[in-house]
Amino acid sequence: MRPKTTSDREVLLALTALFREHGFEGTSLSMIAEATGLKRASLYHRFPDGKSDMALAVIDFTCDEFAEVLSPLHESGPVKTRIRKAARNLDAYYEGGLRSCLVDSLSVGTRADQRGVVAERIAQIMDGFIGSFAKVAREAGASASEAKRRAEDAVVRFEGSLVVGRSTGNTKPFKRWVQSLPELLAGDN
Repeated sequence: MRPKTTSDREVLLALTALFREHGFEGTSLSMIAEATGLKRASLYHRFPDGKSDMALAVIDFTCDEFAEVLSPLHESGPVKTRIRKAARNLDAYYEGGLRSCLVDSLSVGTRADQRGVVAERIAQIMDGFIGSFAKVAREAGASASEAKRRAEDAVVRFEGSLVVGRSTGNTKPFKRWVQSLPELLAGDN
């Protein structure tokens, strides 16, 4: 009897959960093997550079999901309506503020020798997130510098509210963030 094969999606979901929960450094190969049901040889066959490759695959997988979550920002229609849709998507994606941010989890504790490519990818993601928010702030009439400031402030509040939710179980700051996002980005427009 042939052993059950594990799909790429199943592996990525398991890796995402581990990295989200334990961070890069806190996730061991033993934990990965147990969560995925794969032996180390199979893991290195799929990910020749080990955990760095796994982290990059998880980041790419999550970016695809996140692009869908933020897709209302790139639609046509009133800016605040699009922002509200994206905020609702973020609320659902982050389970009302209880699900931790993968980028945050991966950015902490990554060893210096492995940090380069993972840190570079994380910076690109953050730039993209801020850029998406800045774009709609510009559409709402903010100057380029004001739009960037609004976008950065919105991301800082977002990340902070997720940290509060994860560490205390209090999701009220995240819920307030979801409700305030249209005003944070578009102001009174």
